Amino acid sequence: LDEFGLDYWSMSECLALTTNGENVCDMWLSSTAGHREAVLDPDHLGVAIGVVQDENGYYYACGIFVGEDLEW
Repeated sequence: LDEFGLDYWSMSECLALTTNGENVCDMWLSSTAGHREAVLDPDHLGVAIGVVQDENGYYYACGIFVGEDLEW
């Protein structure tokens, strides 16, 4: 984020690998590894999510959640 000149004061990321791209948010919300907290954190006002499917049908997802001072 620093490389792109984005101003933020907190940041969290969530990663997922699945064969069903539709259940990524459910995976994050049911996680015990802090993903749920990152998704639901009221201080995270900006989000970017990317999903890609490989040739074997696996989906790779990444969510970046950033805190308050986000300036695009």
